[in-house]
Amino acid sequence: MILRYLQGLPINPPVGAKIDDLGATSFTAAAVLLEQKGTGANPSVFLNAPAVLVGETVTASVLIDNAAPLAAFTLTVAYDANELAFLDAALGSGLDPDEVVFTASNIVHEGVWGVVTLVAASANAQGNKNAVEIATLAFERVDDTAEVMPIVITDVLLSDAYGHA
Repeated sequence: MILRYLQGLPINPPVGAKIDDLGATSFTAAAVLLEQKGTGANPSVFLNAPAVLVGETVTASVLIDNAAPLAAFTLTVAYDANELAFLDAALGSGLDPDEVVFTASNIVHEGVWGVVTLVAASANAQGNKNAVEIATLAFERVDDTAEVMPIVITDVLLSDAYGHA
């Protein structure tokens, strides 16, 4: 209550206002808002990978939308190792590198499929409900047998600052 007063917020706001505030830091509260008030939307994660020619480098952006409570994520991306060579992964521009711990690993299975796993964690929600770049992946195109860039998100786990997914 004292913190609300110091931040200039009403000491005793209506219940709906409290839930709206909490919806920006908790996936659970955001889900309740969506169900009860019809406000907001479920988070969505997508990959933006432009097509490139053999020998060129491509940077694919991983974006998340409707995820203000996001404080941590684990993301797995699979790619065709005959078509692409993994170069690097980095924290996206939408997250603060001073607040987020980030790591990436790459494993190639029998020279056919590569799997990149990204893990990021912060003590605080990122706070933006609009589309935010959470990571970038750099690949070199080594073959062009496939018509479409063979990169797919295979698994995503999102967590808020309270550990709720």
